[in-house]
Amino acid sequence: MTLSGKIAANARYALGLRGFLRHSIDLEGARSLLQSHLARREASFLKVIERGVYAQRKSPYRWLLQRADIDFEDVERLVAQTGVEGTLERLYDAGVYVTLEESKGRQPLRRNGDELPVSAADFHNPLLATAFDKRSSGSSGIPTRARIDFGRVLLESSYVTVLQHVHGLEGRRFGLWEPGLTIFALVLAKMGNPPERVFTTADTRTLGLRTAIFMRYTQWVCGRLGQKLPPLEYVRREDVIQIARWLAEKTAAGTPAVMVCMTTPAVRICLAAKEHGLDISGTVFRIGGEPYTPSKAEVIASAGARTAGHYVLSEIGSVGAACGTPAHLDDYHAFKEKLGIIQREKRMASGASVPAMIYTTIVPVGHSLMLNTESGDYATMEERECGCDFGRLGYTTHLSGVGSYEKLTGEGVTFVGSRLYEVVEKLLPARFGGNVADYQIVEEEEQGLPKVSIVVAPRVGPVDEQALVATILESLAATHEDGGQAMTDIWRQSGTLRVVRREPYATATMKVLPLHVMRPDAAKKKNGGNAAK
Repeated sequence: MTLSGKIAANARYALGLRGFLRHSIDLEGARSLLQSHLARREASFLKVIERGVYAQRKSPYRWLLQRADIDFEDVERLVAQTGVEGTLERLYDAGVYVTLEESKGRQPLRRNGDELPVSAADFHNPLLATAFDKRSSGSSGIPTRARIDFGRVLLESSYVTVLQHVHGLEGRRFGLWEPGLTIFALVLAKMGNPPERVFTTADTRTLGLRTAIFMRYTQWVCGRLGQKLPPLEYVRREDVIQIARWLAEKTAAGTPAVMVCMTTPAVRICLAAKEHGLDISGTVFRIGGEPYTPSKAEVIASAGARTAGHYVLSEIGSVGAACGTPAHLDDYHAFKEKLGIIQREKRMASGASVPAMIYTTIVPVGHSLMLNTESGDYATMEERECGCDFGRLGYTTHLSGVGSYEKLTGEGVTFVGSRLYEVVEKLLPARFGGNVADYQIVEEEEQGLPKVSIVVAPRVGPVDEQALVATILESLAATHEDGGQAMTDIWRQSGTLRVVRREPYATATMKVLPLHVMRPDAAKKKNGGNAAK
């Protein structure tokens, strides 16, 4: 971007931020905004298709629709006859869809003998009124750029305002533990309740001049408008006790806080509080970014805390928020005014299949524009009247059992990621000690050969490594749908599995995923040009 372009962008951001924060949003305002979006859902979908796809000469979605011989009038007719989801089903069956690999630009689009090379940038949202850029770790932990406008922040503010009411969080102060000054700080400022503490997972000295200026300017504007943002406090994973102490102070004062962070960091905070005898009971964690498993829920509950989670994708923002009367451990109301959702069975290389989530943009406030685009996630989707405020507003589609269908591969053997959660979070801690954040399976490459490392945190203490490897192999062998005994025999014979004593790899947002894939180039950088040891 040229200097004049940067100045113009900064000016737009300055004016937009002032206008955005001039008036706070309350519960009735949030309800009204969401209901108005729901009421014009079909019209919004058609506008996105017309302006964001057919009007964009280089749109890969337009290319797909042309190959399927579907024009805009056909889409209008289908919506009138079958609704949004019915239309999306028909388009998908006609070849109008984008796989996860295609959306990342890793594979070209191939339909009916034709081919279109694509990059991830080709799927960016051309309708987005960009206000500023942020970095997102994404579910893979790889930072990506995400353009965000104030329309998205307003929508997020509405979601959180209703969530706050549904879960009885009015009057509570918030803390954040995220990479930097994220949009959630602006969400809270719009609600008239700016965060009391902002802990960052990134050393602010390494963020760069542009980011530092952006954060300082945002803090200054918010302060001038009466929504003062606190300074950022750098907290490393090993210093999590600092956050636990603040939460204990809030509990002792009779006003337990709401902590916004990823799921694994929430677990770490609870473990630190228990280890040091701190009472954080009543704390509510607004978690997301990772599957919320029974093992993680048990740790959080043991500290007297609870959760009010959200389901989010970096490309499009919030997908759903926690139900007030959940039927499942993770029970999210899908934001259907914002997204069209259909499902297709995704068959893994192992033969197992999962109900993959396929998303379509209806309100164009996300970084990406989606039209029947795979997310890499699966979930159970059902219609249910629950009686909470989200349900009364019209959000009757529930998502539960959300997970990623990414795979662990090695020596031609494939295991579905969902199977690994039970091994890493439940089986290993139960047999060898430690907790859900102390183990991780890492896929890497050494001298061109695949290796799968079982990372065990040093604090677990002495471990019988042979017994640990045997336990994992026996457990995976019993999973018949994943290939069973024959697959684990290959690993046993090739010596693919080994134990490494170190802290599990964490993303910039302190996520510790049960499966971490170490790319060869990343391994070399971490080890001075040698493969990961």
